[in-house]
Amino acid sequence: MSEMRENRAKRIPIRERDLNVFSLNQCLPGQAKLFSGAAYTGKTQKLLGELENLLQEGVAPAEMLVLCATPAAAQNLSARLQAQRPGAQAIEVTTPQAFFFGLLNSDAARVATGRKARLLLPFEYDFFLEDLKTSGIRPKRLREILRFFYRGLSELADDEPDWLITKEERELFSLIQANLAFSAAILEPELANLALKYLKSSPQVLEKAKRTAVLVDDFPLLSRASQVASCLLARKYLVLTAGQEVPHATYESYPYPDGIDEFIAAFPAVVHTRLTGSYSCCSAAKASRALLREQDAVPSAVPSAAPSPATPLVPSATPSAATPQESVNLLSLQCLEAETPHDELTQVADEVARLTQNGVLARDILIVAPHAAWARNILRQLAARSVPAQMLPDARFLRGDIRDTEKSFSARFLTLLNLLADPTDAVAWRCWCGFGDYLTNSNGLRSLRNLEQFCAKTFDAVVETAVLPSAELDGPDALASIQRITHARDVARALMARLGALAGQDLLDAIAQELGGPDAQVPEGIQILVAAAQDGGEGMSAVALARHLRHQLEFPTYGAIDVVRVAAYGDVVGMNPRHLFLTGFVNGFFPRYDYFDATLLSVEKREKRHREDTDTLASIVAKTSDTLHVSSFKTLDPTSAERLGVVINRIVLEKGIRVAKTEPSIFLGLISA
Repeated sequence: MSEMRENRAKRIPIRERDLNVFSLNQCLPGQAKLFSGAAYTGKTQKLLGELENLLQEGVAPAEMLVLCATPAAAQNLSARLQAQRPGAQAIEVTTPQAFFFGLLNSDAARVATGRKARLLLPFEYDFFLEDLKTSGIRPKRLREILRFFYRGLSELADDEPDWLITKEERELFSLIQANLAFSAAILEPELANLALKYLKSSPQVLEKAKRTAVLVDDFPLLSRASQVASCLLARKYLVLTAGQEVPHATYESYPYPDGIDEFIAAFPAVVHTRLTGSYSCCSAAKASRALLREQDAVPSAVPSAAPSPATPLVPSATPSAATPQESVNLLSLQCLEAETPHDELTQVADEVARLTQNGVLARDILIVAPHAAWARNILRQLAARSVPAQMLPDARFLRGDIRDTEKSFSARFLTLLNLLADPTDAVAWRCWCGFGDYLTNSNGLRSLRNLEQFCAKTFDAVVETAVLPSAELDGPDALASIQRITHARDVARALMARLGALAGQDLLDAIAQELGGPDAQVPEGIQILVAAAQDGGEGMSAVALARHLRHQLEFPTYGAIDVVRVAAYGDVVGMNPRHLFLTGFVNGFFPRYDYFDATLLSVEKREKRHREDTDTLASIVAKTSDTLHVSSFKTLDPTSAERLGVVINRIVLEKGIRVAKTEPSIFLGLISA
């Protein structure tokens, strides 16, 4: 059954490709351009060059829309644009997800879609998943079907009337729709799908959303729904860029590489330019070529050692950066193998500090961290050296265990803040009434959803209806669950009454003390996000604080431009550093631990993982123009190694202490050859 479903999922975009869907924007032949090439071959700079040409042709900045694959990539491209053409603030540079989110954030869109512009954060999705478990489907099978649904929605498979075949699928999908109607929220894989349907539902809505020129960077990293909707927005000019590496999930869960082929088939007159010149430093270009050869890459996809004179590079807001002709001749690879993780990160921080002292701008340095612990520790090391550094906000840090009130402190904190900001927030009420319960009170919530009166009432008001003798509940368990929900609701009301008049840091401190006791502190992750707000959040109301936090978690960007950026492997899209550091480059971090355990992955899945990791690494190492630094460590205490997922080569005794021996990543030989 699992194999059959996987094959069906693969066939979703193949059964009926509906190429005409790309033609809905009525772009004339010759007005669509495509730039493709390997990593760091100047695709984005070509896109900026086209934007400059359009401005010179008289296209108004307000009539331009630039879409990037991730919020951080949009932030970086916006900085490059401002450096290239100061005063171009009127040009909107964003992501498809953020643009569609704004499109759906209107009364008309709420009526048309039945949803609010509110994405579920990871911990909120955990509650959504618990509610789906009331279907009786086993968890493993449930996750499998959900992946099928989500990919189908992202690839517009639901346009086919028979895309759901079995009764089980139809019933589960109906339950999903009921849950989402109950909360009025949106799942990330369906956001572009909803936006596309809304655009196609009304010619007036579509015309208002259109721009004269739409430019899309890293087109294959978008979902099919985002690709189609992005093309639909272009009134006259459309410019796309596409990498030749295999797309991997970055910001959108289901990137659609076949979208380029579909686009070319729909626009046979598209002007397609293939870029071959490398802007990487010599070591990075060599490492990328070695990795691509490992994947039996087509030779034309491999960047050459010399840059293309037709595509001069404009560095990222760094006028003093080396030109491509200079950078390719640098002896630019440094491999560091330290004894312990602490030694490794200390030496990395020392090298970063040395670079900044020698005049390198902080924004030209990118550190790739394989694990959240590595990211936090490198930030502490850099702070001790007075080097400004930041990592992207990550909503996963607030996740915790929703069944345990202590382990979900950060999630409860944000939930209460959301309730203070909006007492009608059904998602926040659902989460608040489920914390600390083994089943998150999902049975009681199911009964609430089944009450006909809910549609006309807010969440806390329908709880009043549920406890009436006339309420139709699903047995005594549901009644007990609703009683717990009622108690949680009453506690929240009391807290909201006490905290309602507070603002700014006073409000945050009061929430922490109400939830964790008199000595409790605001969670570190939330405090960092608040500090990035204007004036550090001082005096901000609950509404403003909640809006700021949610925006940072839904569309994460760096809080400042001139900082050393610390990113995960999947967060380097759109970056173009002069100096790139790959830290923690050991087996277990990269590749991940399950690759080395035959009991966790089959041979076929191990091969697939190897291909994905090789493509990911090849695209990362090719991004630096000056130097590539690769660091690893030799030893770690066995407990930490097991907890972090580091592959242990052997365990030895050193001075009477058990020490786990690690090994550098299996990819190091290819990078340093």
